[in-house]
Amino acid sequence: MLLNTGKAHYRIVGEVLNGEVNDVYVCQKQNEPTAPYKTVWLVKDRLLARELMGKLDGVCETCFMHNEAAGFVFAYGEDRPLCRFYLNAVQRDAASPSRIWLDMVVRCMTSGLPPAVLNVILKQRQFHIGADGDIWLGSFVDLSEYDAQTGEKENVVLCAACIMELIALGAAAKTSAAAKNIRVMKLIQKKLDRNEYQEFMQLYSDIRLMTRDSGRRGSKERLKDLVVTRQDTIYRILAAICIVLVCMVIFMLVGHLLFGEFSFWKLFHAPLNRIGTESLLQ
Repeated sequence: MLLNTGKAHYRIVGEVLNGEVNDVYVCQKQNEPTAPYKTVWLVKDRLLARELMGKLDGVCETCFMHNEAAGFVFAYGEDRPLCRFYLNAVQRDAASPSRIWLDMVVRCMTSGLPPAVLNVILKQRQFHIGADGDIWLGSFVDLSEYDAQTGEKENVVLCAACIMELIALGAAAKTSAAAKNIRVMKLIQKKLDRNEYQEFMQLYSDIRLMTRDSGRRGSKERLKDLVVTRQDTIYRILAAICIVLVCMVIFMLVGHLLFGEFSFWKLFHAPLNRIGTESLLQ
């Protein structure tokens, strides 16, 4: 079967998915054996096809119609799932764990994809890694999981979950930095439990802060680390101080109402009875 985009004819090299909502193919320009491969979606659901036509125009390389389906042409990325090749990349020092995690967040922030499309990619764990440690988002997806209501908040939670899965893989394999990386996972989990992540930049900043080289960090950076990792304790101390201050203010107000003056201060100084040689008690 040939796919005519109006600008080029593509022959199908391989079928990745034949689903109810969409098909996914790996294609190549006809009669051009050295042409690069492309990933092509054929979206058969009419409502979704109409919606994606408006949202993916300018994001994918080409939009076209094929019979009653909407077609979308994307750059092809080799199928190298990050979950499968992560440990190999880390153990060969192709990339450090922190660089991989940060690159994952950056790819999400800079993809230009509609949030609902990115959501499907993240749900289906379409992160891939090259032999050199480069990270990219794949497009071999089943759009039956498409949800138009999803936004950045849902996507940053999914991205954080993907990162924690990789940290768990490293811990299970007992990689050299496993113990340090567990600290990152605990922080991310704590913030997920509190529903704190609203934007990708928040996740990026936490990872960057927690994985910075401790030998090069100054006192300010170490203080930031302490604040991030001891937030619960700090909040409890501040809350206790606030309660004490509120009690002091209430005590002073009650004393003023009962005795006509702020009797609280009498605890700290003697009353003024004399000025010079004159007594105020007469």
